[in-house]
This record gives sequence, C-alpha cells and structure tokens, in this order.
Amino acid sequence: MTNRIKSYKLSWIIVVISLFILTILIIPIKEKNSLKLNGKENIMLSLGAEYKELGVTYKGQDVTAKTVINNNLNNNEEGEYKIIYTYKTIKGKTLKTVRKVIVK
Repeated sequence: MTNRIKSYKLSWIIVVISLFILTILIIPIKEKNSLKLNGKENIMLSLGAEYKELGVTYKGQDVTAKTVINNNLNNNEEGEYKIIYTYKTIKGKTLKTVRKVIVK
C-alpha cells in the first residue's frame, strides 16, 4: 500500500512540474507572436480633442506603417469607438488587436 501512495504522489509531482514547464515555455512564445499596442488599450478623449495614433509593434519592432488600421473614430461625437489593427506577418499569419477610444 505504501508503494502505491508513493507512486501516486510521484505521478502528481511529475504532472505538476510538466504543466509548470509547459506554462513557462508556451506563454512567452504566445506573447512574442502577438501584435502589441503602443500606449494604453483604452483611451479617454475629450470631445473635439485630436486623437494621436500610437501604433503597434510585433516582436519588438514598430510595424505601424505596415498595419491596416480601421478607424471609425469621430472626436466630435460622444461615444465608444474601436480602432482595429490588422498586420500580416512574413509567414502570412494575420494578427489583430483592438484599441478602445471613449470620447466624452
């Protein structure tokens, strides 16, 4: 009976360590392969104020000039607006991210 308990405990320890290692290895890879907003994800803009585009980065490089930016922002009308950034990598993978702008 004691050997079964030791084996059971050892199995769980191996599972926990494996999950920990996978988490350490997979999460940074996912983060490196994502399109990142420069500045804040949510921006408050005063009514009539000018919006300054902050752009995006991919793998630490500014790719704003190569990114399609869909923007229906109307800074003269109160509301919540989304700015959608779409970037296509060299390998053909399409990445998207969104910034929310609230005009008050």
